[in-house]
Amino acid sequence: MAKDNRSGLWGAQERARKAMVHASKVTERAKRAFRVAAARERSADRHDRHAETLEAHGAKRAAAAERRAAQLDRDAADAERER
Repeated sequence: MAKDNRSGLWGAQERARKAMVHASKVTERAKRAFRVAAARERSADRHDRHAETLEAHGAKRAAAAERRAAQLDRDAADAERER
């Protein structure tokens, strides 16, 4: 009395269910891949902004160092004149 379970209405329903499960997995995988790609893009943008910030900060520090050096030169020249 062994009957082939893959035939008839029950078999068609089971194949349809399995196809839907597979489609759902593929859809979830695609959504996850999209989220990962978006997160990587945001991370790259943050990295670029951080690099720009560091570059601007470095330029600001270099300008401050030049001003300090110029002030030291002026102070040294003034001290030399006072002697």
